[in-house]
Amino acid sequence: MKVPTVLLDTCGLLAWLYQTDDLTPSTQSVIDQAWKSGRLGCCAVTIWEIAWKHRNGKLLLPGTTADFDAQVRGTQLVVHPADHALWWTITTMDWPHRDPADRLIVALAEKLRCPLITNDRTILDRYPDCHW
Repeated sequence: MKVPTVLLDTCGLLAWLYQTDDLTPSTQSVIDQAWKSGRLGCCAVTIWEIAWKHRNGKLLLPGTTADFDAQVRGTQLVVHPADHALWWTITTMDWPHRDPADRLIVALAEKLRCPLITNDRTILDRYPDCHW
C-alpha cells in the first residue's frame, strides 16, 4: 500500500523540526510513515513564511534563516512549488480567509488530496483531513 503524501503546514513544519512533543502520538505516526516513504512534504510558501517571519522578528528560530534552510535541505522533505495553477486556484476558492500562504497550503492539500498537519483553527474549519 502506497503511503499518501502528508503536508506540513507552517506550524506543522516547525513542530516537526523543533517541538515534536507538541504533536499527538497518532499525528507523529502519520508523519513518521510519510517520512519513511519519502512522502512528507510542505508547500514552498511554508519555507518562505518561516524565513520571512524570522527575519522580521515575529518568529524565533534556534539559529539563523541559513541554519533553517540547511536543516530543511538536509532532510528528504518534499518541497512542493506554488506554481501558476496553484496561485490561480487560490483566487477562486470559496473561502473568506485572506492569508495567501494559508490559502496556498490548503489549495495544495486539496490538489494532492492528502492529510495536512496543522493546528491552525481557520484551516481546520476549512479542510477536513487535518491532524495535530
